[in-house]
Amino acid sequence: MAKHRFAVFSILSAALCAGTGGTLLADECYDRNVPAPCETVGPQTPRDILNRLGENPVRFSKAPPMRELRLCDIHFHRSAENKIPGSVPAIPPGEGFVCTQMKGATAHDAEGEGADRKVCQNVGLFDTVEVHWVYTTCNVEPAPCLTSCFSPSCLNPELRVAAQVFFLTPNGYPRATDWQESGYDHYPPPPNGNVEFLGSTTGDKFNRPGPNNCSPYQATWSVARSCRPLTLASLGRWCDTNVYNERKPHGVRKLVTDPKLLARIP
Repeated sequence: MAKHRFAVFSILSAALCAGTGGTLLADECYDRNVPAPCETVGPQTPRDILNRLGENPVRFSKAPPMRELRLCDIHFHRSAENKIPGSVPAIPPGEGFVCTQMKGATAHDAEGEGADRKVCQNVGLFDTVEVHWVYTTCNVEPAPCLTSCFSPSCLNPELRVAAQVFFLTPNGYPRATDWQESGYDHYPPPPNGNVEFLGSTTGDKFNRPGPNNCSPYQATWSVARSCRPLTLASLGRWCDTNVYNERKPHGVRKLVTDPKLLARIP
């Protein structure tokens, strides 16, 4: 198995984050992650989870299950990054994917709650978000920045990312979940045929063209196969209070489709 290659990048981005005195919002921390040449790092994410093809030669061991790891970071993206069943391309193209369930939702469904209500700095009813719970083998506590998953004595951890796509609903929407009541501050939704694969971290910073703009962070992914309804109000309350300084969604990285940049899914 290939060794992880992200220690030097974690040191640099941690220094950048620490050098701000801890005042950066989470998206600013993530923007300081250093890209790497695509041919030297492992398979990339996001991907179409139903496409099992991949030719990337870099292999690394899957991270242990979540119960053996420490939760270090939770963040979310506006629109889904990974393509899952029940999602279609967002408009404009290249801006991720949206859940098909929201197509049948209308302002009528939001009566009494305000169809134009926004939370988390411009996320609204029936928008799609993809939430990532990041786990590490380092002995750390949850904190802002992906660099919270590392420590001075643990520079080369194994990372696991659990991903769930949600569409945001009014309170009382059928089968909609409340963030706090469901315990999403600590745990992702229960797995339901999740697709597991080797990949990388994500984010729109990797959309810049060129062969030297891939994520150096290797991670084991577990992506849920279906969209779930989540109440907008409960996500808004989390944005106002969470320990990760997640006040607004991150941008999406365009879908990775080149087989040379993807791992084969068994």
